[in-house]
Amino acid sequence: VLERPGHGVQVVVSDMTMPPGMSGLELCRVIVRLHPGLPVLICSGHRTDELRVQSASAGVHTVVAKEDLLETLVPAVAAALAGGGGS
Repeated sequence: VLERPGHGVQVVVSDMTMPPGMSGLELCRVIVRLHPGLPVLICSGHRTDELRVQSASAGVHTVVAKEDLLETLVPAVAAALAGGGGS
């Protein structure tokens, strides 16, 4: 979808666990490199300081905890669309 001109995607939410071949973090790096203005959020059941550091260096806007997904995903997407800082 992101390869199509005028794709209309405003934010990407990915899981950290992906099918074999590419991690969610690797996917986020590719998206950020190809679409630097597109906010990318990653969901993980194991939010560690290391993941936060790796995500920040990859250009990820926010790391969302899976255990809080229902409460935090919508506000995180809204903040990303508004251009607010991530975590």
